[in-house]
Amino acid sequence: MKKIKIQILNTFTSDIIFEYEKRDNTIMDTLMEAIKSGVNLHSADLHKANLGYANLSGANLGYANLYCAYLHNANLSGANLGYANLYCADLYDANIRDAKGLSSIPMACPQDGSFIGWNLILKNLS
Repeated sequence: MKKIKIQILNTFTSDIIFEYEKRDNTIMDTLMEAIKSGVNLHSADLHKANLGYANLSGANLGYANLYCAYLHNANLSGANLGYANLYCADLYDANIRDAKGLSSIPMACPQDGSFIGWNLILKNLS
């Protein structure tokens, strides 16, 4: 099998934040290597990334582009999500306990007219 190199880019500048190459590489493998290496993922472009079941505990994902990312059952406890783009992200059963910056995520409710809203229920895991 051929080695695959994956780069994680900065959302705003397109500079390379981290790159990793190995056989059968995936964005999940690359992201886990970046976290293991202590890379600051602030402003990382992770849109549409499949990060289901990923352990992102304590990661700095502030200003990260997680647009339509699959974060089903991901561990985001203690992660910095300040100003992250979580539009259309799948956070089903994700652990966001003690995640930082959630108050910086703007509400998308219209000023007038009707809309459908969803309530996020946090489980007490203690």
